[in-house]
Amino acid sequence: MSLSKLHDWSNTRLLTLNAQKCNFVSYGRHADKNYKYKMIQQDRIIELDHEDHIKDLGVIFDENLDFGVHIAERINKAYSSYG
Repeated sequence: MSLSKLHDWSNTRLLTLNAQKCNFVSYGRHADKNYKYKMIQQDRIIELDHEDHIKDLGVIFDENLDFGVHIAERINKAYSSYG
């Protein structure tokens, strides 16, 4: 329900979402990872891709809220700039 409200809100403000670039992450211990989210774009129903982690504002959040992937990326970036 909230995904369709977000889609409607963005369309009324002429901020259309590109469904091909949209994906989702499920957080929580009991999250249903098999649930399919769908968006309507140009009269077509597009199923969104499920990701196990997502980068937002430079921070990588994974579905377990474990920052191991983020820390590993920061360490690799530090090593690459050091060497």
